[in-house]
Amino acid sequence: MTQQRTHGDPTVVAVQEALTRLRTDAACAACTAMVEDLDKMLGAIGGLASLLQALPERAAACSGPDEFRTIRHDLRTPVGQLLGYCELLQEEAEDEGEVRWSAPLAALRGQMDALRRVVEQLSATYAGSAAADTGVQRVLATSRAGGTDLVAGGRGTV
Repeated sequence: MTQQRTHGDPTVVAVQEALTRLRTDAACAACTAMVEDLDKMLGAIGGLASLLQALPERAAACSGPDEFRTIRHDLRTPVGQLLGYCELLQEEAEDEGEVRWSAPLAALRGQMDALRRVVEQLSATYAGSAAADTGVQRVLATSRAGGTDLVAGGRGTV
């Protein structure tokens, strides 16, 4: 498994750490299919971290609404993958009567829902903003005030 660092963002790191713990537990329990899905999820969270790190610079370089829509799509894709795999793992564990995975997967789902809400907020601001810098600063301030610092200091530190 390739470990991807997320540069310290608390929300992204929390999801990454939960995935890593769950992957370790699944590997110890010889749940090969689950480990494979968790590896894909770790790749998606690493990809999201990279996108968030580059977000302010990408937004500043945008010259029109199509480019902002591309940013929105790029941010939402890994979050959708994470939520989809989590849902799949929950359903498979339930179908197989594996109750030991219920609590960790439910907790992970909650963390991913929080991550989705923040990414949606960032996506909406970037996609609809003609003046990206103003929108970026407003979302960054709101995210920090709410305890979620996905792009710290407006410099893309994830």
